Amino acid sequence: MSSIKPVRFSKAELEQVSVAVKRMEEVFLKSANAFYRLYQEIAEKMDWNPIESAPDEMLILTKIHDDNGVNNVQIMRKSKRLWFIGDSNIYCYYTPTHWKLVKINELHKM
Repeated sequence: MSSIKPVRFSKAELEQVSVAVKRMEEVFLKSANAFYRLYQEIAEKMDWNPIESAPDEMLILTKIHDDNGVNNVQIMRKSKRLWFIGDSNIYCYYTPTHWKLVKINELHKM
């Protein structure tokens, strides 16, 4: 059995790692903020799409739009041919007719 020897870093090396981690955090936050703004912009402009084009395993806004008008507007998730309410395992007994991207602030209402 081999024993693992602890690695010792100098104070200068630890400082370099700390600076690098802080820089990585800044880059990540800028990227995340840019992604958030882009996603929100796309979601705002996106029209309703036929349900056949809905992505799998992604929270999306769905609705039924038929001769009776618009109803059952809610956030759902498609998994293969099944539809689930929100991010739960509760199966829905109908198939929506349309979908579009959910605005991120609507996800907080779930």
